[in-house]
Amino acid sequence: MQAKNRNFLTFTILTYAVFWLLLTITGILISLKLPAYIQTIMKNICAWAPTIAVAILFRKLYPNTTVIDYLKRNFLSKVNPLTFIAILALQLTISVIAVLFYLLLNKLTIGSLSLMSPATILPTILILITSGPLGEELGWRGYALNELLKTKNAFKASIILGFIWGFWHLPLWLLSGYSGIHLIQYIFFFLLAIVSLSIIITIFYVRSKNILIAVWIHFLFNFLLKLPNIDVLNMFTYTASVYSIAALLLLFIYRKQLFKPMQI
Repeated sequence: MQAKNRNFLTFTILTYAVFWLLLTITGILISLKLPAYIQTIMKNICAWAPTIAVAILFRKLYPNTTVIDYLKRNFLSKVNPLTFIAILALQLTISVIAVLFYLLLNKLTIGSLSLMSPATILPTILILITSGPLGEELGWRGYALNELLKTKNAFKASIILGFIWGFWHLPLWLLSGYSGIHLIQYIFFFLLAIVSLSIIITIFYVRSKNILIAVWIHFLFNFLLKLPNIDVLNMFTYTASVYSIAALLLLFIYRKQLFKPMQI
């Protein structure tokens, strides 16, 4: 058990370190004014830090497992297609409610709202799906969540991982351009959104045991956040608030499963 705890800590530290290193390299490339597509590729590579950490530590984390078996275990478990539709409906509802609250509280009309340009939708999807959703989830859920679930119930595991995942974004908070009270607001609601999302991902992931569920939820969160043309701080504030309510509701609905010891 002590060895497993050390492995988890090593994974966490390495994930943070790899992210900082890749982000530093990205910053250098930006300062050198390399072509935009190279900068975009590098930014996407930064998001792969958790998976890179698993790859580096793989023999230590899974001494009796091959990479192929690891990938099969994470991607080939059967999932009811209706689960993906239910998740889409849930996250669309959350986003719509968040946008409506934004419009209502800021005394704006629906007609004043604009959405992402149709011409940018496909490039945005490609960029988003190949960054955080595919890049992070083999690390966060494929390894970290499964390890936590061996000794903790799903609720505790999702909270712990939510904070680890949230504070992993610290460099992005510092580079956000916000300062003072706006930076505090950004960090608070960013962290609230991440922890709430961690709970929601855990609820669906432990039922399916397929990493594609985590990838799908992660992607929808990122994409729907960008779909309305609303400034990032406002969108995060309202989206995080509604996600936290949704997470609490799901916690109540699935409380029997979430508050008992589990092992995947």
